[in-house]
Amino acid sequence: MLDVIDRLPQTGDKGINLKQQLKDKLIEYKQYIDKYGRDMPEIRDWK
Repeated sequence: MLDVIDRLPQTGDKGINLKQQLKDKLIEYKQYIDKYGRDMPEIRDWK
């Protein structure tokens, strides 16, 4: 997803903001996994 945003310059500031939100979420996921040893419920219970 991050690569797609980079390839679409017309996304402008919205693209920059979205990239930051995605990066922040990835950090949050990693921290949760490091702490609990499993995926977050929103990933684990996804259908």
